[in-house]
Amino acid sequence: MSSSPILFVRNVARCFGGTVVLEDMNLMIERGSIHALVGESGAGKSTPTKMLAG
Repeated sequence: MSSSPILFVRNVARCFGGTVVLEDMNLMIERGSIHALVGESGAGKSTPTKMLAG
């Protein structure tokens, strides 16, 4: 696909207290594409999802 992205995230980071839990997250999603965030329980899937949701 070569359309413009509907979501573009660059160099996003998240800390809880003094602990960095997400660093340099980059993501580009184009219209019509399908993506999944996969990982074990406690791996940190909900952190970037909640950040993107605001």
